[in-house]
Amino acid sequence: WCLNAGAGGIIVPHLETVEEMKEVIAACRFSPIGHRSFPPFTFLPGVTDRTPENETVFSLANKYVAIIPQIESRLGINNLEAVMQLDEFSAFMIGGDFFTTRRCSRI
Repeated sequence: WCLNAGAGGIIVPHLETVEEMKEVIAACRFSPIGHRSFPPFTFLPGVTDRTPENETVFSLANKYVAIIPQIESRLGINNLEAVMQLDEFSAFMIGGDFFTTRRCSRI
């Protein structure tokens, strides 16, 4: 919902596996990469019809909408290298939950 309302990206809390990340990517990207739904703002005269040559609002969203998984568990840390092999994410975050569950006094 947030992407279809115009958000420029999404932070995904508690991501732990490659399979979960693939599901997130599919939900956040338009075809042919994913299966994101058709947003209500797609055709706004003067806005979405002003894309660079050979681009569409869909191809631009696939390129520039940020996907940021938040790693907050040991399983997530263990799978982080495999998750990072996927091309469709922008950055990752180590969530505060990871540190508090490890009883770290400093972050």
